[in-house]
Amino acid sequence: MRIARSLVAVLAGFGFLIFAGLVAGGLSATVAKLLVAAFSAFTAGWMTARLAEFSPMGHAAVLALFAAAASFSLIAGGNTGGWYATTSAVISVLGILAGGWIRAAADHARGTVEGHS
Repeated sequence: MRIARSLVAVLAGFGFLIFAGLVAGGLSATVAKLLVAAFSAFTAGWMTARLAEFSPMGHAAVLALFAAAASFSLIAGGNTGGWYATTSAVISVLGILAGGWIRAAADHARGTVEGHS
């Protein structure tokens, strides 16, 4: 059950990032796209850590790794590039980690999480 919950946590966060990317793609202003990326990354990291049964920060780190790999594959594949793609990737990874850290710290303060992150 723990493995299934871990998969659900990470896949839910990744699915939220994909949905937010589709929403951001419809925006015309670059700054608005980056703000949506930051907010959605933070929310996805928080959500992943919240859904994780144990090690919330570890789950957020796995999500950040997946997001970094997806961003790198898009940049390397020539589908996107330039400063915007790199900036968006960095914002996403840092946002995911920040959201996961906030949730993990809250769980730790309440004493409601198993394992160490």
